[in-house]
Amino acid sequence: MRTIIILLSVVVLWSCSSPTGASQVTPAPDQQLLQWAKTQPAPNSLQPFFDFIATQSADSTQQQYWQSLFLAQVLNQEKGWETYSAVVDVSTVALLDFKLGKYNPHRALYADALQHYYTTRQLRYAADFTAVDTNGNAIQLSAFGDKVIYIDTWASWCGPCMQQLPYLHALAEHYADQPDFLILTVSFDRSFEAWKRALSKQAAYPNIFPVYVEGGMDSDYGSLFSISSIPSYALLGRSREVIDMSAPKPGVDSLKLVIEGVLGKP
Repeated sequence: MRTIIILLSVVVLWSCSSPTGASQVTPAPDQQLLQWAKTQPAPNSLQPFFDFIATQSADSTQQQYWQSLFLAQVLNQEKGWETYSAVVDVSTVALLDFKLGKYNPHRALYADALQHYYTTRQLRYAADFTAVDTNGNAIQLSAFGDKVIYIDTWASWCGPCMQQLPYLHALAEHYADQPDFLILTVSFDRSFEAWKRALSKQAAYPNIFPVYVEGGMDSDYGSLFSISSIPSYALLGRSREVIDMSAPKPGVDSLKLVIEGVLGKP
């Protein structure tokens, strides 16, 4: 009898460990969303995938949870959602917010990021645009690492832009000993050559990095940063965190207070 019991125990253990009896591991909700997203065409809007999610469950509560998680992932610029974050626009976000409803029980997933977007018309982190440096080499915003960056969008043909130049230089001098601060000047000049000629007439500063963007306001940079006129100023914290996309002009005293507050953050 003892021998039979031992044999039965072995059979039971073998059955439990058999691959044919193994259960499938359900992906985490955010990973499940990413898997679905990879099966879809490259996005030009958030709406198609938002609607696609609703087809994956007959349970309306489940649909609402998936859609809320999707909006949260995109607005928070989570890894893997870069192509969706790049096509965010105010009208679509407002529509998805309306569809999910004010009393959506999952609203906490995206509420803070949504409020930030409504207030600034920007996601939490600035888009990693590409420009060219004075040598004609492509350079991305992310190349400047964790520096606090004051962006001056200008052109040599723009009178008000040139009037602010002495104040910009004074700002550079004020922060000359601050290695974590950088002024990035983005030119909307009509050509690379015109920009280079304008720079040749200006003083150079170690903490002013000039770049050129072809296309001006019609460029990807102009669109991503919602620039409709120049001069335009923005302040970014470390890792491209959006602080103020309509920052004060360089000669305004309050700007220094904001910059120093951002520099003081860990």
